[in-house]
Amino acid sequence: MTGLSEYSRAAALDMVAGDAALLTELLGVFLADVPARLHVLESAAAAEDLATVLHEAHAIKGACGTIAAAGNMQRMQALEHAARNNNGAAVAELWIESLEQMRWLLQDLHLDYEALRQGHTAA
Repeated sequence: MTGLSEYSRAAALDMVAGDAALLTELLGVFLADVPARLHVLESAAAAEDLATVLHEAHAIKGACGTIAAAGNMQRMQALEHAARNNNGAAVAELWIESLEQMRWLLQDLHLDYEALRQGHTAA
């Protein structure tokens, strides 16, 4: 893993009671779903479409929770809160940091997903 994100396989495994197969499945679902959602969220943030920002940030927040990506989850929660309160300036500011952090997370998750699929159990 690159180590740029806050992702921890150990924390994620704790979320699934040590079930590496389940974690692998969850990472696969995350990687299949979240990049498209991030694209929609990025477009919505640029267009100041706060309803879509709210919806996508909420969905991504939940996905982050399933893999114990707490920092990313908190950033999405803050973005969701700003959109809910019609604070476009806060959305614009929060989005920049959130996008960078999510890109790092996706990079680390891709690496860990492939390692888990190949049977590498070292965290």
